[in-house]
Amino acid sequence: MATPIRWSTQKSPVFTALSFLNTNKYPPSLLFLLMTIGPALLFLYVADSATPRSLRPALIFGKVPMFYFLLHIPFIHLLAVIVCYARYGQAHWMFESPDIANFPFT
Repeated sequence: MATPIRWSTQKSPVFTALSFLNTNKYPPSLLFLLMTIGPALLFLYVADSATPRSLRPALIFGKVPMFYFLLHIPFIHLLAVIVCYARYGQAHWMFESPDIANFPFT
């Protein structure tokens, strides 16, 4: 697990501020994710609420694919359970979580 890098006083206030923002990108640290995803979510909120009236119908076409994307995951899992039950007579392993210590091999 990556530990946060401590900030330190630098030769100028600008470099001190940049030292404060020194985070780990790979693997992503919590500080890096908060620093990048937070402002992006705020921007999306502002951009979504500021959609002009003439472009509001386009929002429907943008939201429908997300609905089907989120719906197809449980639907494919249901089909896999049906196929496993029809083929093997049981499908209990379709509801068990893998051991994360041995991921992806359980």
